Amino acid sequence: MGLVQISRTRMSIQCSPWLEHAWRIYHSWNCNYNGDHKNYLFCVMVNNCTISDNGDEETGTRKVQIIDENGCSVFPNILPDVTYHGDLSAGIKVHAFALDVDSTAVHFTCNIKMLFKDHDLCQRPICRKQHRFSRCLH
Repeated sequence: MGLVQISRTRMSIQCSPWLEHAWRIYHSWNCNYNGDHKNYLFCVMVNNCTISDNGDEETGTRKVQIIDENGCSVFPNILPDVTYHGDLSAGIKVHAFALDVDSTAVHFTCNIKMLFKDHDLCQRPICRKQHRFSRCLH
C-alpha cells in the first residue's frame, strides 16, 4: 500500500486520480504567511469537516460530518484527530474509503479557522478520546 498525499492550497488541489480502498491518504492544509517576519498573531484550526458522495438524482448528495466545530474527530475509532505541525500547518492520515459501493467519488470539505494566538501560543481545543462505537459487555 502506498501513501498518497493530497495538498490543498488556495489555488489548487493536487491528488492522484486513481486510489484503491485502504490506501493511506494524507490530507494537508497549509497557510503561507507572506512576510519577512515571524507570525506572532495567528494560527490555523481545521474544523467542520464533512464527507459526501456524488449522490444521484433521486437521493441527492449525502453529507456526513467527520470533524466537529472544535476540530475533533466525530468517529475517532475510524478517523484520527487532526495533527498540527506548527501554527499554520495541519494534516490527517486516513485510509481511502467510499460511502457507498456505487459511489465513484468522496468529497472532503473542511473549514479553516484563523485563531489569534495568546502570548505567542495557539489555543486550539483539546480533543478527548471518544469511543462511540464501543460497547460494554456485562
